[in-house]
Amino acid sequence: MAYYAELYHDVTVEYNRRFFPDNYYGEDWRASPLEHTAYGFQFLKCTGKCEGKCTCFERQDTITQPLFIASDGGLRDWRTWRIQEPVAGMGVFVGSNSQYNVSEILPLDDYSEPNSSLVEIEAAIRALETAMRIKDDGCLPEVRVIILKTDSLRNLVKPMCNHLSDWKKNGYLTPDGEPASPYRDLYYRLEESIIALYIKHGVKTLFHWMPREHNAEADALVHLAMDNYMFGTVSGGQSTTTSFVPPGDQSNDDDDDDGGVAGQEDLHFLAPRDGIRFLLDY
Repeated sequence: MAYYAELYHDVTVEYNRRFFPDNYYGEDWRASPLEHTAYGFQFLKCTGKCEGKCTCFERQDTITQPLFIASDGGLRDWRTWRIQEPVAGMGVFVGSNSQYNVSEILPLDDYSEPNSSLVEIEAAIRALETAMRIKDDGCLPEVRVIILKTDSLRNLVKPMCNHLSDWKKNGYLTPDGEPASPYRDLYYRLEESIIALYIKHGVKTLFHWMPREHNAEADALVHLAMDNYMFGTVSGGQSTTTSFVPPGDQSNDDDDDDGGVAGQEDLHFLAPRDGIRFLLDY
């Protein structure tokens, strides 16, 4: 595969993709949820600067606030579950009881050495496919920003926000001609999904890292898929349900290094509009 000329990869999309809440909600933004629930979706809450009653979410077809979509992936193998073949699950959380939620088994036939890292990336790709479906359905015509929430700093946020620009310039190769990452095919597909969403619907993608305990809904969908596959009747590649309301965090996966919140100088992603709406500055 040519990693520099396929599909939309000759299109340049801004690489400052990290979502930083600090500039809009202050350093104590973690004290309250960033999400505002409306019409079965989760949006970035307004900054509280609306005069009087907030009108940001009064009508579904006029909402312009960025849409949150959370993704997660997990793997069960012989080491932890004493099973002959590993089982991988993907979760995409759009909202409670949402028809767009995904709880799905990832077939591993194409992977000789499957691990949780590749499942995390596959789940992010699935999340952007879900975003494409939402836009194709015409549900949120005025939303122009997707915030992909993940607890994978090492496998998703840093590669897609910090490294991808250089990787693409070099054809996803190092200066020595080696693959830039063992997951370069997956990062290529993820970038393909980002650009396709932008080309077709004018929607830009940002990445937001949160600790695992704050990504419990997507994590629960991961475990639901694996539980149903191992103890139920779900086959690989099939969704278990799209309307499941996730319980609390059930994850036993190792935490990613959070790495802190860095790179504030790269904060070009959001510019206030009239104090209550948001507009990307790419």
